[in-house]
Amino acid sequence: MRVKLLKSGLLATMALGLTVSVFGQQPAVTLGVGDSAPELKVLWVKGTPIEKFENEKLYLLEFWATWCGPCKAAMPHLSEIARKYEGKITIIGVDVWEKGSDKRPYDSFLPEIKEFVAAMGDKMDYNVVMDNNDLYMSNNWMKAAGQNGIPSSFLIKDGKIIWIGHPHVFEATLEEVLAGTYDMAAYKTKYDEGRKNSAKREAPLLKLMEDVKKAVETKDYSLALNTIDNAEATLDPVFKVALLPNLKFTTHLEFDPAVALRFATELAKENPQSKTMFAQAIGEKEGLPKELYQFAIDAFAEMLSSPGVPKPLIYNFIAKNYFLMGDFANAVSYQQQAVDSAKEALEKGEYQGTVTNNTLTEFQAELEKYKSK
Repeated sequence: MRVKLLKSGLLATMALGLTVSVFGQQPAVTLGVGDSAPELKVLWVKGTPIEKFENEKLYLLEFWATWCGPCKAAMPHLSEIARKYEGKITIIGVDVWEKGSDKRPYDSFLPEIKEFVAAMGDKMDYNVVMDNNDLYMSNNWMKAAGQNGIPSSFLIKDGKIIWIGHPHVFEATLEEVLAGTYDMAAYKTKYDEGRKNSAKREAPLLKLMEDVKKAVETKDYSLALNTIDNAEATLDPVFKVALLPNLKFTTHLEFDPAVALRFATELAKENPQSKTMFAQAIGEKEGLPKELYQFAIDAFAEMLSSPGVPKPLIYNFIAKNYFLMGDFANAVSYQQQAVDSAKEALEKGEYQGTVTNNTLTEFQAELEKYKSK
């Protein structure tokens, strides 16, 4: 789950929740609570197609993507709600922002999304659709409403959007709506104020992202680093902790890998969790010193002992870094473990939606590639 903002995947961690920079500068918000709902222009994946939003009926549109961990975490609860309130609300999961959608028609993702939905089974027990080739849902719903992260949900009644928020906190609002006690005007005031505060918090980050991107494109290393350092005082604390270290690391990685390694090693002593972010960025770039690939391998290897971690993916990451460092024997060995553990996971029904038949096919192709070396 990565958002490639610069050539080497700079600031991949933006995909962890904040994805405003995918769109560049924050676009004007034209859709909000109380507005008429845009059309539903989608490809149907699961359920009975709906042509339009009917009056007197409730609909929840929940935007998600296959790479989004929080989206997958919300799906079982949404399924419970769909069953509990059957006949009272129609829940529609809307797939958007699949990685690579800037390079291929969106309908080409249909086989992958169908497989994902099938793998989720009753954990995704509601209607599922996907964006169309015009990216209508992304542009006319998410972007228009200033929703820069997923999962994100829209509640529609009588053809109007009466609530926008996170699916985890949706049920309390649904109960108020069904009981006739929901105060949309009060929520709109709260929501609009929240949007203003978010935009204010995000503005310095957006400027920083754009300025660093320009500096990297012009190969001005000093300017990129100075821009990061000078902007630190203007950023919201959460951005400093979650994003700034990775921005500095990937900037070093673009210009001076040796400095990047020293930076990552020192920061990992203070914040061990940062190693995974750095490791992901390393695995996206060819031609780095072997020491950096070993750093990534060690970081991923540590994750193997963590409960609940999808081991097939970790083996795959380790194999890729061995391949990039030119150790083809270990690349083959770990990729074989990725393939074997993926097969086992599919047989046991583990890691639903994360390890699929498509995952296994990709792993097998990579194994053959590594063997050919």
